[in-house]
Amino acid sequence: MINRNLWTRPLTENHAPSWPCPVCSKGNYSLIPNSLIFKETTKSKRLRNHPDWEPDFVEYIFSAWLKCSTCGQEATVSGSSSWDQDENDIITIYLPRNSLALFTPHRY
Repeated sequence: MINRNLWTRPLTENHAPSWPCPVCSKGNYSLIPNSLIFKETTKSKRLRNHPDWEPDFVEYIFSAWLKCSTCGQEATVSGSSSWDQDENDIITIYLPRNSLALFTPHRY
């Protein structure tokens, strides 16, 4: 069964949601410190020359390493980023595209 709700929660530069580990089904993945890498997309770079360009036009793709809190299994996650403004701070939100475990394993 596909559990798409697991992958709608974003990660930040310092935190990943508690995504369940598909290997042991007991632990949750957490972000490995300093593993998040992001690059601006080619489309985003081209738009910088647009006369109406604004900072929220910037788009990134990312990848990061995660580690299970119970079995230690490591995995990667990748996706795209968007911007959000929270009062005076601009926050980068990373949303997974290619997820680790869309399927929740059944135990027989």
